Amino acid sequence: MTEFEQTPLNRVRRIPKRGQYDAAAVYAIVDEALMCHVGFVQDGRPFVIPTIHAREDDTLYLHGARTIPCTCTGPRPAACLKSRSPGNRCASR
Repeated sequence: MTEFEQTPLNRVRRIPKRGQYDAAAVYAIVDEALMCHVGFVQDGRPFVIPTIHAREDDTLYLHGARTIPCTCTGPRPAACLKSRSPGNRCASR
């Protein structure tokens, strides 16, 4: 199975043995998450905004208005955080 290359930007530092670099494992977390948080810097100030997302192959699409700073100025470095919480699932009745 394909693995993502470990770099100083994506390497898990706290409890490294819990890090996942296997593409299938990472994509499963991305696909399962209902929302994500995107962090970026605009004019020297950090911002983190919640949004919904979708993935197609290696491309991550973020939902947002064109006026949101991270979407209106073109490609830039950003961080996208998704988390998996076992106790945070909805049950259907």
